[in-house]
Amino acid sequence: MRMRHILFSFGMTGVVFTAIVGAIGSWGVHALGDSMDDTVHATEATQFATLGDMMHEGVRGDVFQALMGGQSGQPEFITQAQKDVDEHGKEFLSHVHELQKMPLDDGIKRDVDALIPVVTRYAEAGTEICSLAAKDIKAASDKLPAFIALFEQLEADQIKVIKAIEANAKATEQAARATRDHAQWIMISTTALGAILLFAAALSVTRYLMNTLGGEPFTVRKLLHRVASGD
Repeated sequence: MRMRHILFSFGMTGVVFTAIVGAIGSWGVHALGDSMDDTVHATEATQFATLGDMMHEGVRGDVFQALMGGQSGQPEFITQAQKDVDEHGKEFLSHVHELQKMPLDDGIKRDVDALIPVVTRYAEAGTEICSLAAKDIKAASDKLPAFIALFEQLEADQIKVIKAIEANAKATEQAARATRDHAQWIMISTTALGAILLFAAALSVTRYLMNTLGGEPFTVRKLLHRVASGD
């Protein structure tokens, strides 16, 4: 084998291992990026679910405020409750719709989809009671048991969704850590293997050159100069 072929093969070995380490590094960065995206999505989903739960409580508070205003003859309480219940109901639906758009597991998505009609009925019931409180406090009070039943149903459904989202967020975080550790282990192993093989190749090339030349290149060069000079 010619010397240039040996040196070329040695150089290509280094290039190949460099490319392999770079490809593994790129894969690791991409995998970590995907894991980070999943973690961000899980955090946003938890936020939307929590905000929705706050609006759930807000609508109930507005209804109680309207009933209290009707029973105590304080119309300003009813007016404020009518304004607030409309805003809280719309925000509640908005948060659930945002949650619906998130890239969640199929099981969680089904539970979120099931929330939409219940939230709609709940918001409409709250608005109706607040409106009735200004006209007929007895009719408004009669609708309270059905409203409370919707409240309790939503509370149970939302707790189920929130727990599922939190569990998914925890699993996503653990998966991200596992991906990071896996990528680090592969990069370290590949780098160590490449270094060992390159060292072995360099040692082999060095021995081949020494055996071919018959000594150190500097010494051989001096001898050749002496021969060329007539020694």
